[in-house]
Amino acid sequence: MTSEGGLSFAPEPLLTDYHSLCPGFDFGVATQYAQNSNIPEMMQAIFYAMVVNDVAELGLTSRLSIECMMWAIQKLD
Repeated sequence: MTSEGGLSFAPEPLLTDYHSLCPGFDFGVATQYAQNSNIPEMMQAIFYAMVVNDVAELGLTSRLSIECMMWAIQKLD
């Protein structure tokens, strides 16, 4: 990701206990996809999209909240 000034920022690392938050997340698959797409931030986007999906499936939040979270994930580019 490049800022307007031309500086490059590395994506934030995932939480150390990411697996307890999202057991279905496969770190290896997400890492490979991020490398293949040349988008390092893709790994985090996949993780957070999966978390939002799990929250939605469990009925833990409203549809509006889910739509806001997905909008924020899409804006990560």
